[in-house]
Amino acid sequence: MQKNGYCDASLCHQKYRFQWHGRRPCQSNFVCTSLSGNVCGDFGVKLLYGRINASSLGGREEADRVADVCRERTVYEAEVADGHSLEIRLWYRDDAEFRAECFVWCTAEGALPQAERRPEADPEAVRDIVSL
Repeated sequence: MQKNGYCDASLCHQKYRFQWHGRRPCQSNFVCTSLSGNVCGDFGVKLLYGRINASSLGGREEADRVADVCRERTVYEAEVADGHSLEIRLWYRDDAEFRAECFVWCTAEGALPQAERRPEADPEAVRDIVSL
């Protein structure tokens, strides 16, 4: 995983990139179980999938698929091929008060890995990134 970030003027950015090195594609899933504050106003989470341009954080987003996360308990699904990436970008105003609890996983079948704590997703709110 690569992590980097910066602040300019009153806006801050954090970027987390995960590159898949499996022999076959994985089914990635991303869900925020808790978002509080002015979501997609004072802070936001953006997902980028596939071949992601190595442009600057604040620059134009170039990826195969892009989605803004503005709702809790919505599951975002996408296939990640060998050598492709999943990138999570968090942006926020330096004076924003917010809380975000999000989970990401990537498995051969898309099933939730075994963990002590499982995120609860709203089954009616599953979204396919490909259709965005």
